[in-house]
Amino acid sequence: MSMRITDSYMASILLTDLNRSLGNMLDQQRMAGSMRRINSFADDPRAVGTVQRYNALVEKVYSRIYQMPKPTIAMIRGYCIGGGLNLAICCDMRYATEGSRFSLPAAKLGLGYGYNGLRRYIETIGPIATKEIFYTARQLTAAEAFRWNMVNPVVADDALETTVMEVARTIAGNAPLTVATVKRC
Repeated sequence: MSMRITDSYMASILLTDLNRSLGNMLDQQRMAGSMRRINSFADDPRAVGTVQRYNALVEKVYSRIYQMPKPTIAMIRGYCIGGGLNLAICCDMRYATEGSRFSLPAAKLGLGYGYNGLRRYIETIGPIATKEIFYTARQLTAAEAFRWNMVNPVVADDALETTVMEVARTIAGNAPLTVATVKRC
């Protein structure tokens, strides 16, 4: 996968439909099948290699988004769970609607997280909230996510695009060197 942002006139990057972009599988039938497959990984060396390759590829995507030279904004409407939430956490800013829900079901699925993933959560929401979301795997409302500093102010569903585009225009109107310096921090 090759991703380059070379347009010096581009002020920010907007990510939408985060759960769909990672093919999140949350329906009950697939979840049950996934649990059986996850539990059998330890017994199948081919599966272990497949999981390692998958994890490396996904981490590469997350790292590239996290390290983008331009500010990234996640626009969240609805469920932001698992990989979708990981992708959102990689963004500099996250705007969500009032009905959005957030969760990391890794503890329920028996999945582990690497150092980089945990570090991004700790940097964004702090160590206490990171432990709670990872340990409990419970679903958060948008209001809770805002209190945890997981998202920027929560907006009405019909105001999401307008709000995010206004933020992007504001960023575009600011001094690019200042924005770039803050982005590198």
